[in-house]
Amino acid sequence: MLFRSVGTRFSDGKDLRSLHRVAVALAAAGFAAGAAGAAEPTPSKADIWSLKLGMPVDELPADEFIDYACGTNGGPPGRVLDSWAEFAKCAPDGQGLREVYFRYDDEMEYWARAIDNAALIERYAGTRIGSYHVILSLLFDDAGVVAGVRIATDPRVETEQRQFAYGLGRLLMGRYGVEEWACIDLPRQDGETGLAGTFLKRRCDKTTDDRRLIVWTNLYQKAGQSVQDRFTAETRQGQFESSAKLEMYLRR
Repeated sequence: MLFRSVGTRFSDGKDLRSLHRVAVALAAAGFAAGAAGAAEPTPSKADIWSLKLGMPVDELPADEFIDYACGTNGGPPGRVLDSWAEFAKCAPDGQGLREVYFRYDDEMEYWARAIDNAALIERYAGTRIGSYHVILSLLFDDAGVVAGVRIATDPRVETEQRQFAYGLGRLLMGRYGVEEWACIDLPRQDGETGLAGTFLKRRCDKTTDDRRLIVWTNLYQKAGQSVQDRFTAETRQGQFESSAKLEMYLRR
């Protein structure tokens, strides 16, 4: 019964290995038949912070992430890939780097749902940084070395979540130290207005000995967007830009 909720998604050898890992996690947790009162575990989940600038492609974890594809500058996935190793199938960007999109494995989310633990479901659900749903990618040079990381808020979330997406920018900046960021407010384009009295369109840069970081943070309304329909006076949902993006590059 425990595996019924997860078993239908496993069809090939790789997925069967994933099922085995879930089974091991459950067994280790003491959820075998007859186990009572066992403490619920909190198994680790691989995330973006375990992937380091300068790592060669053959040292990246092979089974910790899923749904590899060519990236689209922090947007939705493009051409489907089997693994990191196929990075060369992606077109180079203006810096000669090839972007590979990926997302977090959802094994732990299925495990949390199997034991019906709301706190763990919340912890493991989706590809997120904190409470922010994100789109992730690595940028490879021609030698297959991780030369960059890209993190962007996911615009496909519900409007209620998206309105707070700009907050990821501050969170990411804080991760690398709040000091020594050089920030500029980007100019408004024609028709752009503030949202609830706030107009935020900012780029912040920081350079250290081994990396360069850029964070964009946005909260405003684009030309033609409005909270209220001008003809019907009805409230319009989602009429705003709220987003954040980090790009981090290896300095050589």
